[in-house]
Amino acid sequence: MVQTLARIVTEKADGNALFAEEIVSFLVERNVLRVRDGVLEFDIGKTTTVLPASIQLLLTGRFG
Repeated sequence: MVQTLARIVTEKADGNALFAEEIVSFLVERNVLRVRDGVLEFDIGKTTTVLPASIQLLLTGRFG
């Protein structure tokens, strides 16, 4: 399941590490992605519905 999350973030970031970091921050801020007792937790369904279709929409929503 972690590989699926990594694939989604990589695809959305279009290979850009800074965008990948921004996406992860976005997911953490919305409590979709969290570490509890040293274990990464997330709901893959919620991950895909919360993320905007593109990095530009993500950035526009955060800083626009």
